[in-house]
Amino acid sequence: MFYTVTLNPCFDRTVRLSGPLTPGTLHRLAAHAAVTPGGKGVNVSRALTALGAENIALAAVGGERGVAYLDALRAEGIKAEALPSSGVRENISVLGADGTQTELNEPGFPAPDAEAAAEAYLKANLKRGDTVILSGSLPPECDAGVYARLTEAAHAAEANVVVDASGDALIAALDAGADLIKPNTDEFRALCREKLPTAILPGDACTDAARRCLALSDAAEEYVGVYGGTILVTDGAYGAVYADTDAVVYSPAEPVETPRALKGAGDTYLAAFLWATLARRMPVFEAMRAATSAAAALVACGTLPEKDALLALYECEKQEQ
Repeated sequence: MFYTVTLNPCFDRTVRLSGPLTPGTLHRLAAHAAVTPGGKGVNVSRALTALGAENIALAAVGGERGVAYLDALRAEGIKAEALPSSGVRENISVLGADGTQTELNEPGFPAPDAEAAAEAYLKANLKRGDTVILSGSLPPECDAGVYARLTEAAHAAEANVVVDASGDALIAALDAGADLIKPNTDEFRALCREKLPTAILPGDACTDAARRCLALSDAAEEYVGVYGGTILVTDGAYGAVYADTDAVVYSPAEPVETPRALKGAGDTYLAAFLWATLARRMPVFEAMRAATSAAAALVACGTLPEKDALLALYECEKQEQ
């Protein structure tokens, strides 16, 4: 059983332009705006649901927009429970015809009672071997130790904990013994500045996939060698690197010529990876390839593949390799 916790959820509004984004000018949209309930943990739940994995999304929402948020999730078939909050923010993604994305994110709403509610829910429902995914930014006035405390609560129930966060919240969760962390390259670079200053990571200007792969693999191996644990670093269009105390694995990305959606690709990758490793018992490299197929399908089509479609994509890819 999977549980996702999203303390700073949002409505994601995505607009697609017929040309590039040019500030100060009028733009015609290529289609009507798409509005979906989002937030990193909820995106993970959406992908897990599409893959047939039993899960419950815990989201901090409130007010009339909170009711609409939960209704929209349940209409998608996503099981969801509310954590107390004072509202729901809206984030806007502007997708240019050239595939570039500009994001405009509202500030979140305070949710001072959400942590206690999440901890109480997990304590009442977690069973040994369940997996808790703590994902996304924190709401205003929430201290950085919240994911660490929820990690400890989940571990008390002998559940696994996955953390997809950044900054002090990620560091605190690591110190509390999170079982798997999933930073992107920027987040991993910031983490290494704090915890592993000797690591050399690729800069934004580096577009050579092989060089990025080697640099990320070396840094991930060094990090795990010092701190232990397991890390999965996603590097966008360049692929992903997994490292634990036994192995370092790199998996390239699948090229997508015309992206239709970028929001949630990393969350979809994480969900598919967890489904493949924990539910399907795939080896790590095969799980990474399945996750790559899921994320690429989202980016290319704008929608998530269901389990059978994902397995078909994955099998086709295996035959082509």
